[in-house]
Amino acid sequence: MTPERLQEIQARCEAATGDEWDWFDMGNGPILATRRHGRLIVMDFVRKGMQSAQPRFAKRERYAGGIMYDADNIDIDAHPDCNFIAHARQDLPDCIAEIGRLRGELRRFEFIFSNKRSKPFRLLHDIARKALEGTDAGD
Repeated sequence: MTPERLQEIQARCEAATGDEWDWFDMGNGPILATRRHGRLIVMDFVRKGMQSAQPRFAKRERYAGGIMYDADNIDIDAHPDCNFIAHARQDLPDCIAEIGRLRGELRRFEFIFSNKRSKPFRLLHDIARKALEGTDAGD
C-alpha cells in the first residue's frame, strides 16, 4: 500500500463521526449511531412515499449539533460519514491485504533472525515474533 493510499484512508477515518458505530432499533426504525458518547446518530431513515425509505445523515457543524438532513439535501460526496461508508468496501480489503503483506515480512524477519546468536539479532527476532502474536514488543 502506498503512503498516499494509507493517508487517504486515514483522512476518511479521522473525518467521519468518531467512536465505534453500531445499528440500534429505536422503535421507529434502525439507526446507525455511536456506541458511546451520547449515542451520536450517524444515519437514520425516513419514509419516502408509501413503500420506501431515504437515508438521512447528521451534519455536525459548529451550531448544527447533529441535525439530520435527507441525503438528497446534502452533498453526499463531501459528507465525511457518507465518504467513509462509500469507501469502506475497498478500504477494508486494502488494509487487510496490507496487514497480510506486513505479517509476511515479519515472518521472514523472524526466520532470518531466529538463526542468529548475537543479542541484537535475538532482540529483533523477539520483536518480530511478538508482533506476529499481536503483543507489544516491550512486554
